[in-house]
Amino acid sequence: MLTPPEGYGTVEDGIYRCSLLTPLHFAFLDTLGLKSIIVLNPDRPPKTILRHCSERSIALHHLGLRPWQHHPSSLSSSSLLFFRKDLLMDTFAFILDERNYPVLVWDSTQAFIGALRRAQHWSFASVLSEYRAFSGEKPHYLVELSLELLQVHFVADKKSLEPAEPAEPMQEQQAGAVISQAADSEKIEEGCDDDDDDDDDDDDDLAVRQLPQDDSTRVTVVLPQEEYLPEWFKRQRRRYEQMRARRT
Repeated sequence: MLTPPEGYGTVEDGIYRCSLLTPLHFAFLDTLGLKSIIVLNPDRPPKTILRHCSERSIALHHLGLRPWQHHPSSLSSSSLLFFRKDLLMDTFAFILDERNYPVLVWDSTQAFIGALRRAQHWSFASVLSEYRAFSGEKPHYLVELSLELLQVHFVADKKSLEPAEPAEPMQEQQAGAVISQAADSEKIEEGCDDDDDDDDDDDDDLAVRQLPQDDSTRVTVVLPQEEYLPEWFKRQRRRYEQMRARRT
């Protein structure tokens, strides 16, 4: 009998989620053909799970050995996010590299996928709805507030900006193009929600702008080289760029 893990779901092509994993779920996991599992919980995985991953050649990355979240009493104007920024950045970098696919995100808080949805330019209402659906009776107000405040910025891998054959000095026009490309890499490279309800997105953006935001809510993620980016990310990025072009 195949039993999915608690809180299981498909996030994107090659990315799965769960909040609890036990030996009862091993048969189901085998159907996914996982290449890696990323664990965001502070507790060490049981030996039975470590052994199963070793037998199946599944790479298990326990990023949650670092505290996943700030203690509520420590939240202040200098630390507005419930999550640790360095853990968010490392997790984003991992799941945006398709060499790690298929990957299972094991997160008992269900918070990281909400952060991913914000980066995909989902409306906050949609992010909140999905988060509450997966967190069940355990939604956390500070998680919801952090998801509303969170700003995820993607910058291109520096190697992607290097010319393939640096040789002759560039003409003025060519130099301007490279400078423009480098500047563009500092802008947000976001996906877009499958729901094209622009009015809802604008309302959510206005609500977020009215909340206190500074560098403490900004997470900057360096993308892998273009060849390693997953197709779902490239597809959503193209759609977002087309939508932005129509608005200008």
